[in-house]
Amino acid sequence: MILIINTIVSNKLYFALAEKGKIIKKIEAMVNRAQAEKSLVLIDRLFREVSRRPRVLKGIVVVSGPGGFSSVRLGVLIANTLSYALNIPSVGLATRIPKSLVDLAVMGTKKLLGKKGFNLVRPFYGAEPHITKVKKY
Repeated sequence: MILIINTIVSNKLYFALAEKGKIIKKIEAMVNRAQAEKSLVLIDRLFREVSRRPRVLKGIVVVSGPGGFSSVRLGVLIANTLSYALNIPSVGLATRIPKSLVDLAVMGTKKLLGKKGFNLVRPFYGAEPHITKVKKY
């Protein structure tokens, strides 16, 4: 079973569990500026609804960008943390075109083949940061 994480839309969260490229259960939620607060709650609910524990995971697929800094960072952080804690592989999919959870499951399953243990997913923001601008006095 693999966990699919898509947090690149700033006001939505998408999580799913898949086996053999097919979605078993998914959760999509509008969160309006509360992505960080709701993410782990929704992942926990996802596992409870299928009566499974995270230790059954064989891999994690995360949309690693491009997108907003906080949105991309959140999804990659969750994937890396779970990958490390469970010692399972994770893969990042950088895509500019919105993909369905089914497409992500199929693409991610192919990329996970042959991978073992923890590996770090790096975020892809798609542009240079422009967090602050120099003020002119």
